[in-house]
Amino acid sequence: MQEGHLKRVRGIIRTSYQNEELYPLFLRKKKDGPTQWRGWEFLKGGIKPNESPLEAMFREFEEETGLNSQAIENKIYSLDIPKNVIKRRGKKKGQVEVIKTYLIDMPYVDKRLIRIDPEEHEKVEYFDRVDVIFKLLNNLKKGLIMDFFAFKESLVMLEHYEHEKFMSDIYSKTLVDKIIPDL
Repeated sequence: MQEGHLKRVRGIIRTSYQNEELYPLFLRKKKDGPTQWRGWEFLKGGIKPNESPLEAMFREFEEETGLNSQAIENKIYSLDIPKNVIKRRGKKKGQVEVIKTYLIDMPYVDKRLIRIDPEEHEKVEYFDRVDVIFKLLNNLKKGLIMDFFAFKESLVMLEHYEHEKFMSDIYSKTLVDKIIPDL
């Protein structure tokens, strides 16, 4: 990353409960100051010096949920979101914030067991895809487009991945059927 850029990570957490795909969002507290806002957001935070974005994502997951990151160790995926989606102006004039986004597949955890930081968030709630879009669209009124476009891009990438996997499974089954015909 270029010098003068802020480095941050965003985690789009996905879980499943009773066969329904859900995404937890955190309700950010409004703090004093003209740039502060209150609204729903994904897990996110800064990258410390000498810390990789992936290490930062594991640390932020533990800090913001109170859960052990071992549960997601092999279930975190880097999303290659286009640059026009991941950059925005930072708080300092002329500063650009670069955010590395990850998709995290997390086993379902009752929201009452997620320990949020009361200084930063009011609560955490699970939403389906449609409700996530509506919650994040509400942030657009405040000029906060980052989470919305990152979520939109993640859904596009997930659909592409699931389609490729589906086609691969069909191709594999077709080959197996040709090699080992039904008896």
